[in-house]
Amino acid sequence: MYRYTLEPYKSMKMKFHCPNCHRKTFTRYIDLETQEYINEFVGRCDREIKCGYHYKPKDYFLDNNFDYKPLTKKHIKTKATKATYIKKEFLIQSIKNNYNNNFITFLIKLFGKTATKSLQQKYLIGSSKYWPSANIFWQMDIKNRIRTGKIMLYNKETGKRIKKPFNHIFWVHKTQAIIKTLTTETFNLQQCLFGEHLLKTNPTQTIGLVESEKTAIISSIFYPKLIWLATGGLNNLSYEKTKVLENRKIILFPDLNAFDKWQEISNKLSSKIDIKIYDQLESLAGSQEREKGYDIADYFLNEYIKHL
Repeated sequence: MYRYTLEPYKSMKMKFHCPNCHRKTFTRYIDLETQEYINEFVGRCDREIKCGYHYKPKDYFLDNNFDYKPLTKKHIKTKATKATYIKKEFLIQSIKNNYNNNFITFLIKLFGKTATKSLQQKYLIGSSKYWPSANIFWQMDIKNRIRTGKIMLYNKETGKRIKKPFNHIFWVHKTQAIIKTLTTETFNLQQCLFGEHLLKTNPTQTIGLVESEKTAIISSIFYPKLIWLATGGLNNLSYEKTKVLENRKIILFPDLNAFDKWQEISNKLSSKIDIKIYDQLESLAGSQEREKGYDIADYFLNEYIKHL
């Protein structure tokens, strides 16, 4: 076990400018024993696809002929094995109160109020006052236990995430309302797939697995033959999260520019679960689509809007 980790951050103010793309999306590695930065260039950029800068401590030490030291025993902590869950009343309240939810407004504009209400109930789309007009993508597992919720802010006209002056993403379990309810000092987060609670509706239905929650929600309108779930992030595709899908057929729909990474992971997972990867977007994509990082929902929407 090593003593170097990416610095935990509570807000974008703690981020640094990336040495490669110069955006304020850079997290530095720290030494857990000294609580100091290793070097101003040692860290990872959040823009994994468009930038990809990641200078690891191990590489830095090798480049400079330094020893890569392990963590001493006094700093090794035993992780709790049990997950912490959030009370359902928070989810219920968030769905009941609309708060002029921008994401809901966007869906209504596309699909109408009836279809949107169905989507909201199906995928547990809540509203949050953390930012005006923000939404919550709740993570409820197959046993109906609430793991957390991702608070996000979208543009109600375009349906795009608001990333300026900072990327509007926060977690329900980090809000004061949830912290006050905890009986332990820390919240032990163990995420699950977004939409996992839907698995009980049809035990044999094929799964469509995508990266973002928005993509899963929109894709479910255009291709309801699949149960659409989301990993919630590029790096969240793992056996730990997908083992709940054992005995199911799974089709991966990676975003453009993420195909190689997800294919590599799916090759490893295929020995344990029935998983295949959809590759037609790779052959259809032009340079503009790649630059924008299109996903399957973008293609669905483009074709849909053409016929409005």
